[in-house]
Amino acid sequence: MSSPEKSPLEKKVDVILEAVQSFGLNFIQKIGELKHSIGILTDQMEKMNKALITVKGLEPKIEEIGTMKKELISELHYLQSQIKTSSFKNSDIIKMKGDDESAEHLEILESFRQNLENYSKIPELTKDLEDVKKKIYEITGGHRVLFEIGETIKEFNQKDSLSESDLNNLEEKIAFWLNKLK
Repeated sequence: MSSPEKSPLEKKVDVILEAVQSFGLNFIQKIGELKHSIGILTDQMEKMNKALITVKGLEPKIEEIGTMKKELISELHYLQSQIKTSSFKNSDIIKMKGDDESAEHLEILESFRQNLENYSKIPELTKDLEDVKKKIYEITGGHRVLFEIGETIKEFNQKDSLSESDLNNLEEKIAFWLNKLK
């Protein structure tokens, strides 16, 4: 009982069936690999989401650190300017204020503020502002406002001309300084 020999058509059908079966097995295997890869990627995405939430939670703290850093740098510059200024003066840096001197530094700054419209050139303005700074230093013995006045003088020295908005900005700064000196 030998098996009858297959016809060429049957041989071709067998080859096609074998190819389809092989394709189906490969397809099922690739789907399994894809499902496994998707599972791994899903786990990684969940981990990244948790990490992102943690980082977003730190954002306000990072901003606070940046603000604190700026404030510390500003204070450091202020202290450096105090040290530089005091090294050129005599050793008694802190002066005791009498009742008659307590408002004198405010009057000096207010007088300068009232005369702002008289300035048309930067050198005149910065020279008088430097004089105001020196007088306030002599009266107070040192104050944070002196550093800010020095920074403002530097800003004006970098400008070519004096504008109306510059004078308005300076007037606002002076009002701010007056409040700090009170």
